[in-house]
Amino acid sequence: MMMSGAVLPAVNASATVTPANTDPFVYNKGYARNNIWKKGVAHRTYKIANKKAKVYKITGTKKNTKLKSIHNFKNYKGKTWTRTGITQIKHHGNWMMYYYVKSNAKNKAAGWVKLTDVKLKHPKKAAKHVQPEFDVWYRTLTQDQRNWYAGWSRNAATDPDGNPLEF
Repeated sequence: MMMSGAVLPAVNASATVTPANTDPFVYNKGYARNNIWKKGVAHRTYKIANKKAKVYKITGTKKNTKLKSIHNFKNYKGKTWTRTGITQIKHHGNWMMYYYVKSNAKNKAAGWVKLTDVKLKHPKKAAKHVQPEFDVWYRTLTQDQRNWYAGWSRNAATDPDGNPLEF
């Protein structure tokens, strides 16, 4: 359509913006994760801290991570869980530390759990010149501090092989 020499764009009144036709990095409100560290991770033992928690299986890519619930902690009362891996997962812009744990149950249940859903079975006592355990320290952080830690650990707290320096 032409009016006084200017071209007007055609407009579709029913045009809407949907998640399918937007930039996925802007719209994506799902999960993302950092590297999964298994080499050099101390195999510490844990007990359940949150009986309502779940054990997850992680699939997908780093930028589009999916978590699927595979076990409920309420079914594993009194069992010991051993940590063999570490990662950080971002959900709705907030980072949280996850551990890969294996149980001592007959079915050898295993999967990823939030650090805040498990407690060390035998934590070392903090003393005058001894720092508290990482797990104990991480629980005291606010969400802003956890987000800062996620960026710091991605950029600075790794050895030349990309594994964490201290856990």
